[in-house]
Amino acid sequence: MIESVKAYIAAQGLIRPGEKIIAAVSGGPDSMALLYILQKLSLESGFSIVAAHINHGLRPQAGQEQEFVEEHCRSLNIPFYTKTIDVRELARQTKTSLEDAGRQARYGYFNELLQELQADAIATAHHQDDQAETVLLHLLRGAGMQGLRGIMPRNGDLIRPLLQQSKQNLLHYLQENQIHFCIDQSNQDQTFLRNRIRHQLIPLLENEYNPRITENLSRLAEIVGAENDYLQQIMQSYWNSLVCLLDEQSLEMDLEGFKVLPLAVRRRLTIMALSAVGGSTGWEARDVEKVLELLHKPGSAKILQLKKGIKINKSYDRIIFTSYWQETGIFNIEVTIPGQAVLPDGTTYRFRLENYGCFNAETDEIFLDYDKLSRPLLLRSRCNGDVIQPAGFAGHKKLKKYLNEQKVPFRQRDQVAVLASRNGEIYALLGFCICSAAAVDHQSKNILLIKKTENENNSHKLKSR
Repeated sequence: MIESVKAYIAAQGLIRPGEKIIAAVSGGPDSMALLYILQKLSLESGFSIVAAHINHGLRPQAGQEQEFVEEHCRSLNIPFYTKTIDVRELARQTKTSLEDAGRQARYGYFNELLQELQADAIATAHHQDDQAETVLLHLLRGAGMQGLRGIMPRNGDLIRPLLQQSKQNLLHYLQENQIHFCIDQSNQDQTFLRNRIRHQLIPLLENEYNPRITENLSRLAEIVGAENDYLQQIMQSYWNSLVCLLDEQSLEMDLEGFKVLPLAVRRRLTIMALSAVGGSTGWEARDVEKVLELLHKPGSAKILQLKKGIKINKSYDRIIFTSYWQETGIFNIEVTIPGQAVLPDGTTYRFRLENYGCFNAETDEIFLDYDKLSRPLLLRSRCNGDVIQPAGFAGHKKLKKYLNEQKVPFRQRDQVAVLASRNGEIYALLGFCICSAAAVDHQSKNILLIKKTENENNSHKLKSR
């Protein structure tokens, strides 16, 4: 067992001499095997370990399990760290399941320790049986190739040194070395899908179809993982050429370039985009298909809402994935001249008057014939039925059609500032056009100048490539 784990760690490059490893130890059989195996290997291979334990406070035995793990660490001379978290309360606050809240609590604490101790990795006790369960779980949920990889030997700061060991091998190691462990009765609770896979589906497959199903599923994950890594290298060139914008909350991709790609590439790019803005876990095949279906629908007004608060919008030549959808609200501001108007997103427009004979407009100022304007003036959002007549244009057109022609993204249209009278006559779309009714000519006497000041904190507006 020890030599087998040692060889796997070396082959996968999981631990190097001199590194500090945090072993996640619950007190169950898998984690106790991990603790003792890593302790022995640390002496041989020159790395150090500490143990981390979370007390979820869900069962009466939780305190005893904490003491149990602490006592074993003391006997092995391994530093022990623990934290008690009210997982039930955490689940209530985050509106998630106890299982998800427990996972969030564990990995949150482990990552805190990683930073505090300046450790190199967190080792968990996932093994071959866990791998088989995960592959089946992802298969049942409709995962693609990335889901069928199952549990990775390394995922960022997480390492799984026991991933090639079967549960039976670990139990044999514990028995052979007389290592005691705790039993978590919640692992028998078959209201959880994973437990039903463990206690019902896998035994059925072993008994009725293939006694080596666990080993074969683990091998499948390994094969798919290697092929997925190769495909990811190929996908990177598509990614680099198609992604126009990427920040912490949004991603924009070239729509025309995306649409001509093979279906398999489109699916994989979609998963990559969802992962970039919403994290890599939890996505299913149906999420990808919903995105691809959206791209075939006409217009740009439809917004697809997916899990994790992610929204997708097709906006002319872009596909937009975002976890931040700015709701600017509708505005209707009476203009004071001279004075200023501040929009909900913080953008400011300043208004001043000049005489036609001596006015000198700055290059970024808009100027209108003040005497042609019916006052008071309003600076407002667009309204249903708005029509405009841009200067130099013979007829009128609907504002909606004009914004379509200008390719203004749907999510920005309510931010367009409309300068109008109370009776609805539009004099200008600030930043876009001046209308014929307000255009300056040789008979103009008083000039209204308007200057825009950007809100420096408004960093979530769409950017051009």
